[in-house]
Amino acid sequence: MTKLKHGQPLVIIGPQGSGKTIRAKEIAEKCGTYQYAFLDDILSDMPLDELLTGKPDTVIVEEAFCSKKQLARLKAVITKKGAPNFIFVSNSHSNFPEPHTSRRFRFLRIN
Repeated sequence: MTKLKHGQPLVIIGPQGSGKTIRAKEIAEKCGTYQYAFLDDILSDMPLDELLTGKPDTVIVEEAFCSKKQLARLKAVITKKGAPNFIFVSNSHSNFPEPHTSRRFRFLRIN
């Protein structure tokens, strides 16, 4: 089973209906409490502790897609001290750095 590492979010990539969300939930459950969130909320100016209820250990972000500008903001959010683990679920890695060049994100492909 894939383990999460603080500050290095997991990006689960695969076609629709491949079980990405189920896998994300299984991984998150092994780390403790989890919560779903929208990417726009994560990238907003609202502090994470106000956005998230109950200080979850992991946040699952469905159908995550972000621009390069948003990606820079996202990196700042996920590496902040005290931030939860993040799992991003996406149909494509095109909205994240290339898997072979990324030090910040870990990738899991589901077919």
